[in-house]
Amino acid sequence: MKYLNFKNKTCLKLISLSFVLIGLISFTIFSCKTSLNNKEMILLDNKPFKISLRCPSVFSGNSLEAKLVNSILKQSQSVPLSGAVLCHLLKLYGLGSIDSSMFSSGMDVLNILTDDSLAKEHLGTSIIFETRYGIRYKSPVSHIPKQEDGENHRDIFLATFAELGLPLATPINTSTGSFTIENLLMDSIMNFDLQQEEIAWTAVAYILYIPRQQKWTNRFGETFTLNDLATELLKRPIHKTSCGGTHLFYSLTILSQVDSKLGCLTDDIRNKVFHRLQNWKSSVVRSQTKDGYWNLKWALQDDDISSNTDTHFDKFLMTGHILECMQRLPSSLQPDTEVYLRAANWLYSELSEMQEPIYSRLFCPWTHAVCSIRNLVYLPEESSADKDSLCRKVNMDLDQSNLVIKRATVLVAPSNY
Repeated sequence: MKYLNFKNKTCLKLISLSFVLIGLISFTIFSCKTSLNNKEMILLDNKPFKISLRCPSVFSGNSLEAKLVNSILKQSQSVPLSGAVLCHLLKLYGLGSIDSSMFSSGMDVLNILTDDSLAKEHLGTSIIFETRYGIRYKSPVSHIPKQEDGENHRDIFLATFAELGLPLATPINTSTGSFTIENLLMDSIMNFDLQQEEIAWTAVAYILYIPRQQKWTNRFGETFTLNDLATELLKRPIHKTSCGGTHLFYSLTILSQVDSKLGCLTDDIRNKVFHRLQNWKSSVVRSQTKDGYWNLKWALQDDDISSNTDTHFDKFLMTGHILECMQRLPSSLQPDTEVYLRAANWLYSELSEMQEPIYSRLFCPWTHAVCSIRNLVYLPEESSADKDSLCRKVNMDLDQSNLVIKRATVLVAPSNY
């Protein structure tokens, strides 16, 4: 009897194990099929959608503002390197030449982000690793507040590549092999969750890289559309998102611009996005202080906009970020020129008095301040689209040979910062 019981129990365990194995095999087959379907979809859009500025040019090329920006761009930046700093350097210079002792061109900066051997040399650690579905950058660790060698926002590198106009075929080298931005996008899609904590930069990347397909499927078989993404962006409370809600603001301006060209949203969602941007534009105009800056309370319905608790960092952070969001609003939502002038004048004064070196925490708002003023400078030899801070000096028709990763000569000591 004991033998029979033992035999029965063994059979039950074997049956249970068989079901588990069948489930794992089925999930693997399903995941592979989903991955292949996504890959077929993504290959249809190799190059990202190109965004442009919608703001007026309020400063001439010979203005004090233009001269200040040019002077700043020629300064040698000695800020310790991190993933966030590299992203902002690409925002400042694009892929073109850099008149600096730190890098010779934006390609040198890109090389560090897309070649893990260079990342190890200059950041002190590996930042890219292979996954089941592609490749992924190291994410911030919640219990290590000063970790800055990877992404400081989810999918920020992918979004940066999209805004630079880099094709999905752009190579990325890891310690385990050669990959492309397509592999980076694939991993993001397969692990996408509409409820993920931070979604703004994921949204920017998807909006620019896969707008014509309008849908994608994650590894759990859940299919999403740009309508779903827009609805989630509209649900997020702006005062609880990063950089005072400006990342959320920015992602919706990008979505609105792409939708105006490709019609990727349904009419009801399109109207909701427009009205939200309209409300935020009104909040920006209402909340601008008489000195020209904005603070963290810009989106709140508060009669007392200025506050004694405003820090200089918060003012500097918000003013540059908000200006850049406004500069990409639809033409029908553009504010009066006076709004731009007041903000730019305040930023000009702050930048003029700022002493080198720019320390790490200030480098982000400093970058946005410089770019937001540059976006308002009239450049007769360039179109308004080329004036965009991420497209300046960048040949948007980069071919594969120009994107082969080469070992960069970076004139800065490797940093573990």
